[in-house]
Amino acid sequence: AADGWRWIAWVHTAVLGKEGQVLEIAGVGRDITEKQQMETQLRHSQKMDSIGQLAGGIAHDFNNMLGGIIGYSELLAARLEGDEKLHRFATRITETASQAADLTEDLLAFSRKAKLTNQPQDVHVALEEVLSILSHSIDRRVRVERDFAAERSIVHGDMAQLQSAFLNVCVNARDAMPDGGTLAIATEDIHLGCGNTGSTLLAVPEGEYVRIAFRDTGVGISSEVQKHIFEPFFTTKDVGKGTGLGLAAVYGTIQEHGGTIALASEPGSGTCFSLYLPVCEDEVGAQAKELPGVIPAEGCILLVDDEEVIRSAACEILTEIGYRVVTAEDGEEGLSLFGQHREEIDLVLLDMVMPKINGKDCFYAIRELDPEARVLLTSGYSPEADLEQLRGDGLLGWIKKPYRQADLRRVVAEALSR
Repeated sequence: AADGWRWIAWVHTAVLGKEGQVLEIAGVGRDITEKQQMETQLRHSQKMDSIGQLAGGIAHDFNNMLGGIIGYSELLAARLEGDEKLHRFATRITETASQAADLTEDLLAFSRKAKLTNQPQDVHVALEEVLSILSHSIDRRVRVERDFAAERSIVHGDMAQLQSAFLNVCVNARDAMPDGGTLAIATEDIHLGCGNTGSTLLAVPEGEYVRIAFRDTGVGISSEVQKHIFEPFFTTKDVGKGTGLGLAAVYGTIQEHGGTIALASEPGSGTCFSLYLPVCEDEVGAQAKELPGVIPAEGCILLVDDEEVIRSAACEILTEIGYRVVTAEDGEEGLSLFGQHREEIDLVLLDMVMPKINGKDCFYAIRELDPEARVLLTSGYSPEADLEQLRGDGLLGWIKKPYRQADLRRVVAEALSR
């Protein structure tokens, strides 16, 4: 085993003489180390499944609370544009709540096999967020240096997963410097071709990449440990101080993003992890842009959500830009209101998780009343299996909670334009 211990199952049998006396003891030992390790991993996997169920359960309520904070802070910021200081305070509330929402998404991504959002992302923005987190948790004896020299830093991918990967590498570097040291993070443009990919762990097509290098002055890693360092559950840390999942997750994330990894280290000489990600051909402007200010809008929207703070904030946002909004506090009331006013209602915005009638059942009931009804769903987490089926049955789309004003305006405008 990695720690030098083996599990042996012994079976002892007495060898008896003619008079029934014990002549000798025969013993057979069987090495069950691999079986024990598999059982340990199974228990760990079951624990992770339980955490995943818990995460899915809390995500709905937590994101609803954050949705109210984000919605009202954005409304407040819009009314305080004439007061620079108060406007900055309101904007900071929105940004902080959005960061909290990202943490929820990280937990969900960790606990389930989530699909990557494949959008243009700036790795420099992701690194800045990671450094902001590190500034509150890293030992003050560790000096962090940065050199973001890459001119092409836009990649296709998932911001939350990239940040998680970068953070895992940084935490690993921090732990390698218990007495302090230097963590240098640098980016550069690089061309990977057939001749210079041999030192990386994953084969990638020839092309343009951004290299993100994390170099520490820590204890270093032996060649033997390097052979296993990206394996799940492999760790050199003491019991209770590491799960062995961090670098395995980094490996998986970089692989999913079409990149590769290189590792250079020697005991006593520090370590350098280099992550290579294929650059996006699009410019920074290819990233999703928020809709400007206030866009005049027309139409009647039925907003169905059991959380009062979400209902009221979304109603204020939509009413302010010109929509007429009818609200319902659960699926049963929403279905009743649609039946009464379906000639007037241009779009239905349904929460996925509600008492009495949930969003999925309410959607099908509304489509029975009007097969042409336009419906959008909202949810605190991504119900991928349900969404695939619902889209096939006429659902126009969905918006993840907590949503920003610009996102809500965009999806509603897109749905009404169809």
